[in-house]
Formats: sequence, structure tokens, C-alpha cells
Amino acid sequence: MYDNHRNHIQFLLQVMRLNDFEMLVKMIPRVYRTYHIQGFSYDYFTTVFPVGIKVMDEHLMNIYYFL
Repeated sequence: MYDNHRNHIQFLLQVMRLNDFEMLVKMIPRVYRTYHIQGFSYDYFTTVFPVGIKVMDEHLMNIYYFL
């Protein structure tokens, strides 16, 4: 899971670099299904998604530094 989160960060950075938010919209359902197939509860996303948004809000300026 830790590797997946690192990969998610890299993916989000790429989305922002390319300004291609459609790519993100297309990927979310795939990730949702894949995680569930791997044994994650659908509730996982309702817990983690708001935390991810909060972290991005708090560190957005630092994220743009890497773009």
C-alpha cells in the first residue's frame, strides 16, 4: 500500500504537470475497482479521500515546487 501511495503522488504530480485532469477523472474508477478486487473495503475510499484532499490543501505550494 505504501508503494501505491507513492505512485499516486507521482501520478497526481504528472496530472498537474500536464494540466490533464481528464486523465485523473478516467483513472479514479479503475483504482476504485482495483482496490476493491484486492480486498479493500469500499469504505476505505470514504476515509482516505478526505484525508488526501486535506494533505494536498496543506502542502499544495510544496507540490507545485516539484512541478
